[in-house]
Amino acid sequence: MRKMTSLSLQRFNVQDRGLVREGMWADLTVFDPDTVGDNTTHLDPARGPSGIQYVLVNGEVVVTGGVVDRDKLAGRVLRRQW
Repeated sequence: MRKMTSLSLQRFNVQDRGLVREGMWADLTVFDPDTVGDNTTHLDPARGPSGIQYVLVNGEVVVTGGVVDRDKLAGRVLRRQW
């Protein structure tokens, strides 16, 4: 699991993300491992995944019950600092 979270961010020298800890930005995904899956097809590449109940970006809920709130712009692009 660390390969998908803190390890990747440490490689890019991002210090305030990747862990659930006080003072860190809360980027979390709540999912059901038995039903999570990719539903995209060539004919419908924008089709959303199944099994994802909630997504929090910077502590703000942007997905509830699998539905994306497209009015919320909680995140930002992270760029590597050389």
